[in-house]
Amino acid sequence: MKIIIISLRLQIKHIIFLCVPFLRKPYFMRIMSRQKSINKRASQCG
Repeated sequence: MKIIIISLRLQIKHIIFLCVPFLRKPYFMRIMSRQKSINKRASQCG
């Protein structure tokens, strides 16, 4: 039982961590711009 509770707690933490960038728009925008630059680099290499 203890293991299940711990894993649930970790999942909840992970969900919160994923939701935080959406709550903090500037941070989310920075991630998006970084992803775009990575995509550009990938397309240049391909």
